Amino acid sequence: MDTQDIVTGIRFDILKLIGEQPRTGADLARALSTSAANISQHLKLLELAGLVVKERVNGKSSHYKLNQDTALITFLSDDSKRETLALDTLGSLEFKFFLDKRPRAKYLRKFMNIYEELIKGFLAFGTIKEGEDIQLLVLAEDVKPLRKEYANITIGDKKIIIWSHTPDEFKEGLTRKEHYFVDMLKHLTILYDPKHILSAIKEEYK
Repeated sequence: MDTQDIVTGIRFDILKLIGEQPRTGADLARALSTSAANISQHLKLLELAGLVVKERVNGKSSHYKLNQDTALITFLSDDSKRETLALDTLGSLEFKFFLDKRPRAKYLRKFMNIYEELIKGFLAFGTIKEGEDIQLLVLAEDVKPLRKEYANITIGDKKIIIWSHTPDEFKEGLTRKEHYFVDMLKHLTILYDPKHILSAIKEEYK
């Protein structure tokens, strides 16, 4: 069976739920108002398709999580195709921007395409304010070149302002309760955080 044929109905609902966080079969059965046996059958099919993996938590219950971010694409044209694409973290983010209809998404997608190599050196980044300009918080090990050359970037008719800090700088500012850092964290929407640095900071200083 084609992977795209598998991701329909209740199986798509299962994938959405475990995309939010790993869940047990019982969790999924309760959330989707169905039997554990029914969920188990669908999970086995999703496992065989390589879309989900099972892991033991504390040596006890089995939790299911997405194997990786995946795009299922149907392209309709004079040369129609259906493709399944495995996405890395940046590829997944670019795909999300492609589907996002808000104006800022177009500029962020262009930013990622133009500055791909620069972004690969980021530890994490996210938007911190909505307004005329797009403002980004960037965490990096070496912030000197970012501050010198990339503090202000123009993409089309939009300015992208980059506030760059090392993780230690950011955490120290939060520990001192400096308004600049506290306000930044308050308005932060994480976009890229492969090592979960920003998410851990948000949890610690919430």
